[in-house]
Amino acid sequence: MIHRRIRAAILGILGGVVFVACNKSSGESNASTGAEPMRVALLSPGPVNDNGWNAGAYDGLLAIEKELGAVKSQQQVRSNLEIEEGFRRNAQKGAKLIFGHGLEFGDSAMAIGKEFPKCAFVVSAGAREVVAENVASMVWRIEDSAYVCGRVAAHISKTGKAGCVGGKDIPPVRSAFEAFADGAKSVRADFTVRQAYLNSWDDIGAARAQAQALIQDGCDCLFHDADAAGLGMLDAAAKAGIYAFGCTKDQSSSAPDAVVASAVIDVPKSFLLVAREVKENRFKGRRVEWTRRDGVIGFVWNEKLKSKLPPEFVRDADELDAKIAKGEVKVQYHSP
Repeated sequence: MIHRRIRAAILGILGGVVFVACNKSSGESNASTGAEPMRVALLSPGPVNDNGWNAGAYDGLLAIEKELGAVKSQQQVRSNLEIEEGFRRNAQKGAKLIFGHGLEFGDSAMAIGKEFPKCAFVVSAGAREVVAENVASMVWRIEDSAYVCGRVAAHISKTGKAGCVGGKDIPPVRSAFEAFADGAKSVRADFTVRQAYLNSWDDIGAARAQAQALIQDGCDCLFHDADAAGLGMLDAAAKAGIYAFGCTKDQSSSAPDAVVASAVIDVPKSFLLVAREVKENRFKGRRVEWTRRDGVIGFVWNEKLKSKLPPEFVRDADELDAKIAKGEVKVQYHSP
């Protein structure tokens, strides 16, 4: 009888060990399941320390690493040849998902995607035609918040003029600037918005010089969509003592005395959602469009400067932002 009790106790302990082991293996950790970790790569057109477009993408890569246990890699590429080589090399190394962070990655993603049908390619700000079975175009409608920024600019401008500095004259950038202008004209129909383009995403000096030219032309509010180069515009605004608006990320830390608000994109959230589809074998090539209603696009105040504005201006912008988020106000998109 005693031996039976001892044997039952031992079996009970062993059963508990098995139960704990099974519970530990039920999580998402690759180490506990014994599965190979998913490899994810990011090709960026500029440095990931720009506190803007490329930094947001890298934050997304870090989120995928943390939440899904992925193995990450990142590379800055400048030419079409480097883009193709970056896509091909990462796919050859077993990447299951590769992000090409910009419109210029579209053609290469379509071409290299045919060579590696088991790898998912995602192009940021991609054209409508950049879609295949394993290729998706991800579009962020930052126009929703650029419109609010334009409305604020019209309220606070003394000259009735604002300037926009773009990295390159491409449809998504021009559409953001047109939305900014639409927002401004919704307050002052005669408000003037001037656009200038650098043909570069990382020439900070050129952006600074272009911003200075716009300021000399009477623009006392500036907005940009220029990636790393935009930091030059923010610097020029700060030195001139005028207001500016950040883009992609909350850029108030880059120029705390100039950036009154930013039109932001929650890139980590959107990257993570797509990466989860790939990991769970649910990914399908398509056009993915994110808006203010999804909570991926946002309007963020610089609290330091917000407190210095007339309360009615702040209230007007917040109410407008809320209406756009609810779909009660629809911003016009000037690009497909």
